[in-house]
Amino acid sequence: MTIPDLGQLFLWAALALGASFTLASAAELRDVAVGRWPPRLALAAAGAVLAGFATLVWLFLTSDLSTATVFFYSRTDLDWPWKLAGTWAGRQGSLLLWATLLAAVAAAVAWLDARRAASDEAETRGRTWTRLFLGLATTAFLAAVATQETFAATSPALLGGRPLGNGLNPTLRSGFILIHPPLMFLAYSLATV
Repeated sequence: MTIPDLGQLFLWAALALGASFTLASAAELRDVAVGRWPPRLALAAAGAVLAGFATLVWLFLTSDLSTATVFFYSRTDLDWPWKLAGTWAGRQGSLLLWATLLAAVAAAVAWLDARRAASDEAETRGRTWTRLFLGLATTAFLAAVATQETFAATSPALLGGRPLGNGLNPTLRSGFILIHPPLMFLAYSLATV
C-alpha cells in the first residue's frame, strides 16, 4: 500500500466514523441508550481525518509529485513554507483542512458535553441536537473530501512535461497564505457550533 492509498483510506475511515457519530447522536434523540459512543466516534473521526491531512502535508513536504494535488500546487525547488502552503492552496487541500478542523471542533464539543452534567432534560436534548447538527455537517464535509480524489495519481504526461511540478501560483506567495486559510477555516468551524 502506498502513502497516497493510506491517505485515502484514512479519509474513508473518517467518513464511516463521522456517519456513525451522526447516527449515534440521532439514536440518542430517540432515547436509545448509546452510552459514551458519540464522543468516542467523533474523536475517532477527527483522528482519522487528521491522519489523512497529515498524510497530504507529508506528501507536500517531501515533494511527492506522483500525487496530482501535490503536482499542481507545489514544485520540488520550493522552500518548505511554500510547500506547506501548497497543501491548502487548491480545492482538495482547502476542503480537507476545513473538514479536519470541523471534525476536531465537533469532537471537542461532543467530548466536553459528555463530561459536563446536564442540569435538566431540556439541556440534555439541546446538547444532543447540537451534536447531531455537528455530526451532519462533519459527515457532509467528510463525504466531499473522501470522494474528491485528493490522493489521485499524476498522469505520466504531466510529469513528463513538468518534472519539477506545476508550482504554487505566484499571487499566493505571501506570508498571509500560511496563516489566513487555517485561521479562516478554524473560524468557520467554530461558527458552525
